[in-house]
Amino acid sequence: MNTEQKIIGVDLDEVLVEFLPSFLEFFERKNGTRIPINTVRSYNFWESGLGKTREEAIALALVEEFYQSRDFDNLPTTNGAEAAITELSKSGLIYVVTSRPSHFKSKTTAQLRKHFPAISSHVIYTGDFNRVGKTKAEVCQELALTEFYEDNLSYARACAPHVRRVYLFDKPWNQGEVNGNITRVISWQEAMQRRVT
Repeated sequence: MNTEQKIIGVDLDEVLVEFLPSFLEFFERKNGTRIPINTVRSYNFWESGLGKTREEAIALALVEEFYQSRDFDNLPTTNGAEAAITELSKSGLIYVVTSRPSHFKSKTTAQLRKHFPAISSHVIYTGDFNRVGKTKAEVCQELALTEFYEDNLSYARACAPHVRRVYLFDKPWNQGEVNGNITRVISWQEAMQRRVT
């Protein structure tokens, strides 16, 4: 068995917690428009029919209002995530690497303390979505991650050159070819089974 201390990166939304299903329910209540999750082909809302530009989509999607809601406070954890993080923490240091806006740090920290207390103080907010700060790829390179768990295909591809193994959680919005050191998985259970140690 390899006893090397790992440095592990884990995305937050759709990997540790189920952001999108709760957001789509919130969006439907507010706008009366139902968007089935299996029709979402891009995590960029403006590419999924919510507005024509990035700015319009963010306004229409009520993102800020959702972040302030109880729905956001009560996001469910992804099936198997808590057990997986407990197991991963035995083999290394875990960083949460998220493109959530940093001004939601207090709510994000509260969520992590509730469900993932061992990693709640190791959170890095990247500039991928907000165009401020370092990208996930830059963070992966600087931390010299040994493994990274992600649901966004673009981020997975950008991080792959800097990480030994990227595990991509299969979602409607990340379809496309993966190869090299990117492994597509359907669940935390499969990720842990296929994990290269």
